[in-house]
Order: sequence, then C-alpha cells, then structure tokens
Amino acid sequence: MHVKSKKVLIFDFFGVLCSEVAPFWLERYFTQEEAAAVKSDIVGKADIGLSTEDEMMEELGRISGETAEQVREDWMELAVPNLEMHGVLKKLRKEYRLVLLSNAPAEFLERILERDGWKDYFEHFVISSLEGIAKPDPEIYQRMLEWLEEDAEACVMIDDNPKNLDGARLAGIDGVLFEKPEDLDGLLYPWGEEYGEEDFF
Repeated sequence: MHVKSKKVLIFDFFGVLCSEVAPFWLERYFTQEEAAAVKSDIVGKADIGLSTEDEMMEELGRISGETAEQVREDWMELAVPNLEMHGVLKKLRKEYRLVLLSNAPAEFLERILERDGWKDYFEHFVISSLEGIAKPDPEIYQRMLEWLEEDAEACVMIDDNPKNLDGARLAGIDGVLFEKPEDLDGLLYPWGEEYGEEDFF
C-alpha cells in the first residue's frame, strides 16, 4: 500500500474508536451459539434499519429478562472510548479526509459520538441502519465513494474485522487491520518523520 497516495481514511467505530458492545453484552446472557444467533437476527436487523433502536432494546430485554431501559444503560456503559485514538485522529486529520463507516443503529451510535466527543474529527458519517445495508457488503463502500467523489485507490479502510476489510477490497479500497493505535503508524508518519509526544497529542 502506497501511503503517500492516500487522501481518505475510513474508520470503523466499534473495536477501533470504542470498545465492542453487543458481543460483551450477549455473552452475559447466552451461550456462544445463542449469542451469534441473536446478533445476526435482532441486532443485525437494527443494523440495517429493519427495526429501530427502541425495538431492538425491547426485544433484547424480553429475551434476557431485563427492561429495555436497563439494556440501553448496559450498552452505553459497555461503550468505552479508546481515548488514545483522540490524539491519533487529531494528527491524522491534518493530512487526510476522515470518514466514519459503522454498522450500528443510528440513534445508539450518535448518542455515543456526542457523549465521547468524536463528531468533530469526521467530515462524513456512513451508518448502516440509515443505508439499509451493512459491511462487509461492497455496496456500502461504493455509496461512500460516490458521496466523497473519490477514487477507491485514494482511500484506506481501518477496521478490526477482517471480513469488513475483505468487503472494502472488493470495492477497490486498501485496508488496515486494527488492533492498537500503533497499527496506524504508517499513516501517521508516511514520510518516516520523527515526532515527539507533544506533536502526537
């Protein structure tokens, strides 16, 4: 990947800027097999806008024995920001256009974006529930490229899920598998420059 030719960085949210939520909540109540089915069905429907956040919380409450409001509170508590990424985004936005692309019920995601101060970093937000389609379907990446009026070759997708990176590559977009902020060093320092901590943060 030729970093110097890139102009747009596309960030996943859960697992990159914030902790995952649904998997950790589901494991409290269900076996691994049950959790996978609930995530695919109930959460998956909300992710593509076939149900609202309220409907999802009601259904999750019903099957877990909790109230919908308690489920919502639990989900918000589990959404822990990766605070180090604030410093990373501050640096990156000086060199790149930043876009957020997330599979999520829009109301839930927007509440977290506002709470934890992520909104100002990004010029565009693509949320699966508003599009009716989710990663890793290449179509959601294609729509994003059309809005940005950018070629796929100018973009990089940053995601913690290899399947989502596979979808991006099918749309012609390079990917970075994210585990920790240091995985973005090539994008932060594309010319091999040395920066002190004060420059980074």
